[in-house]
Amino acid sequence: MIGAVIIDFTTGIRKAKVLKIPRDSHGFRRSFSKFGDYGKVTGMLMLFDLLAILFGIYSLPYASGVAAVGVLYTEYRSVRENLKAIKSSAVEMTTIVELLAKAKDPKKITELLLQYNEVKNNASRQQPKNNDTK
Repeated sequence: MIGAVIIDFTTGIRKAKVLKIPRDSHGFRRSFSKFGDYGKVTGMLMLFDLLAILFGIYSLPYASGVAAVGVLYTEYRSVRENLKAIKSSAVEMTTIVELLAKAKDPKKITELLLQYNEVKNNASRQQPKNNDTK
């Protein structure tokens, strides 16, 4: 569980760097409070397992296992979303627009505009058409 949270934390930081989102103490606090919440729920389920084992209801910590699987699945989805955001065409487009704003050479501007059109066309090809979703 700790490993999954650490992996999610590092991909979140990487996503923030790529998208140029400021990394501040609020985001870090949110990550640590999420980890604390996972610990609280898992701790309560461990106590439930302890009581069930002591009273002979069952012999393995099933509730704690379910909690661990739930946390791993949640963190997996979060990591997947972070990686998807990093590789999105929107990231490439914003980078190109930022470079366009800074460019002064007409040749460089033309090159960046061609690159922008290529990224935009690739992004529109990847999106499903309205007829395909019905």
